[in-house]
Amino acid sequence: MRLILCIILFFAFLNPSWAAFMKVDGIEKASLYKVYVSGLDDNLVYAASSNTLFKSQDKGKSWQKIFVTKDEVIKDLFVDEYLYDKVYLASQSFLYRITREGVEKIFTLPPEVENICVRKSQGIIYLGTTEGIYYSTEDFLRWKKLDGLPQDLAVYSIDFSSKNIYVASNLGVYVSGDNKRFERRFVLKAVDTEEEEEYSLVSRILKVDTYQDNIVYLGTSKGIFVSYDSGSIWSKVHISVVENSDIRSICQTILEKNNLYLATDRGAFRVNPKEEEYQTLFEGLPTNQIYWLDFDRTGRLFVATDRGLFLKEQFNPSASSSKLEELVKKEPSIEDVQQVALRYNEVHPEKIKRWRKNLKYRALFPDVNIDYDKTVTYDSGSDRYYTGPYDWGVSLSWDLGDLIWNSYEDDVDTRSRLITQLRINILDDINTIYHERLRVKQELMSKSFKDESERFKKELRLRELTSALDGYTGGYFSKRLRQIQKE
Repeated sequence: MRLILCIILFFAFLNPSWAAFMKVDGIEKASLYKVYVSGLDDNLVYAASSNTLFKSQDKGKSWQKIFVTKDEVIKDLFVDEYLYDKVYLASQSFLYRITREGVEKIFTLPPEVENICVRKSQGIIYLGTTEGIYYSTEDFLRWKKLDGLPQDLAVYSIDFSSKNIYVASNLGVYVSGDNKRFERRFVLKAVDTEEEEEYSLVSRILKVDTYQDNIVYLGTSKGIFVSYDSGSIWSKVHISVVENSDIRSICQTILEKNNLYLATDRGAFRVNPKEEEYQTLFEGLPTNQIYWLDFDRTGRLFVATDRGLFLKEQFNPSASSSKLEELVKKEPSIEDVQQVALRYNEVHPEKIKRWRKNLKYRALFPDVNIDYDKTVTYDSGSDRYYTGPYDWGVSLSWDLGDLIWNSYEDDVDTRSRLITQLRINILDDINTIYHERLRVKQELMSKSFKDESERFKKELRLRELTSALDGYTGGYFSKRLRQIQKE
């Protein structure tokens, strides 16, 4: 019997879907913000931190530094899709072209203008900046500013279809078919400060669908939007886990047609926008701060995070999804855990709704004053005052202005912002703990441990994560877990 079990486990681990994300060694930087696989050669992989560009020529097994900025922050990276081993790197004020021959500075921005993104299409390099787009041909490097856009437009992302150029900016999405006449198709309000950005809808990333270039995706600070008519009409993708997430990267793999892969501040996700389905990619990822992701042509997925670079070999999403469904069948759902935690910690949105509802009726209730004093009366006929005995008095007063504006609304707005931030922090913690617990549970169920102490550590970790969820839910998680196991 033991021999049969070992054989089953052996062949199970041959299935690629059992493999978790593994940390990529050889890069000493903790935070990596970009990772790109060359479209011409899967051996070439590039990764960038805030000031260093790394390169691997053996599919991520070993790495070398090929460029380090001095006082500049790396803003974006683009790997040429048609010329082998050529990279464009945008720092704050300069654009570099990096090849095997070395590093070449090919553009310097005017003072007080900063780079944001760099792209290339049909031999033309496009540089998105805080004041519009600069462009030049690859061969002659004669830079000009692109007309047809507002002069002070901050350009966050650029992408191309067979007919159009799409520009995501602080004012919305602009579309042009000839690089001259741009039309704003998605309207946004300009954001001036970081505090405003925290609560505003900000463009992050544009992505034209790999298979149908009339479909365009827009990742924002508050979820993802999609257009099925080349950017004319946009609609929000209503998937709970990513609906209000900060979308930092959108990518597709040639192995799947209808799915997107998203890097967000709440983790990495595989989503189907049309079916509004999602899968959380969590196995082996110790953080939910995901900055960028990219596939090679064989389905290997690289993920850049605040804790380094991670890799999932031969990613098999369908098998992984079915395995995950089996795993969560005997677990409380993440939605139930979230709702219980919000109510237990008194940060549920319903609480704010009750405040605002009660505030509407406050103006209808009077201020009541009660006093106990002697009554003084005046007799005009005898021109005398008479003092009576002590007596109770009640007076009522209304402030009709409260029907229009109530001063307590400012207090509710301030408290609601604080509660909203606390709610977001609690949900982030719960999502991370919940999915980390699933990963540990899966390892205990499927992995054969050579050392009993290693199994003990995993079991201890499982209990630790369970206790953390109980702490957030007032013991609900363990109670519900026992109920499900009895069913």
